[in-house]
Amino acid sequence: MKICAVLLNHFGHQETIDCVNRLMNTVIEKIIIVENSGSKEELQQLNNAFKKNRVVDILPSTRNLGFAGGVNYALKRLLPDGYDAFLLLNNDTLPPEDIIQKMLTGLKTASLDIAAPIIYRYPEMDSIWSQGTWYNTWAGLTTQRPLPLLPGNMLYLTGCCLLVTRRVFERVGLFDETFFMYGEDVDFCHRAAREGFSLGVVAKAKMYHKTSLSAVHNSLFYEYHINRSHLLLARKLFKSFSGQLFALILRLFFLGLRALIRTARFRNLNALRGYVAGLFGYQKNFQ
Repeated sequence: MKICAVLLNHFGHQETIDCVNRLMNTVIEKIIIVENSGSKEELQQLNNAFKKNRVVDILPSTRNLGFAGGVNYALKRLLPDGYDAFLLLNNDTLPPEDIIQKMLTGLKTASLDIAAPIIYRYPEMDSIWSQGTWYNTWAGLTTQRPLPLLPGNMLYLTGCCLLVTRRVFERVGLFDETFFMYGEDVDFCHRAAREGFSLGVVAKAKMYHKTSLSAVHNSLFYEYHINRSHLLLARKLFKSFSGQLFALILRLFFLGLRALIRTARFRNLNALRGYVAGLFGYQKNFQ
């Protein structure tokens, strides 16, 4: 199977270099780095690290395209090149050398179209960060197991590490760029499952994620985008207006409750400000 890996770099060239070097001894034929910082210095660091490496190509962007936009930026150029599958990988991960082979084996054995490994936290190492996540499409709640008392539970795989077969993108399309960050993986998995594609976690494939580097939780940036994405999903996951409206009302309640709890926990107003800003940001997409 001909595989291409896609990573985004956003002011984290050293993490990107470390991650790419770990992929060098795998079966991946091509590694694409989308330099998503719009920084000449970041681009120079990456060019210096991989200028003699024919496996690695660097696609510079003039601005931060977000996760969906950055991945799509690469996929639009790669899909015509005949790759059978694409590995989408966060740059702040530590993939073992055998992870691709194990994911491929799991992909074939379980007849999966989209696969993910079990992802552990780093440096804790024994703490699981993700082994597939359940998203309640009505309430917008994210849990490790389906909620027994609520309908609408769906399994999704985090965009931190996804192995996606080519035919999924050809039928479902690319990531929805309405999402700048967070939520695009939920939407993508939902669209794929609706088209009959199967997705699952390969238990024998394990990797590590530097979770502390990926986002400053409770920053205003994080709070804004997480709220906005949950509100967008209320509209994206339902076709009927009544379903969208009911899901939006439930989300407003649960997200408001979340904001109050996080305001008390972190002792600042970022969660509340992010909640209000996320609501306005959501509305701008549908005016």
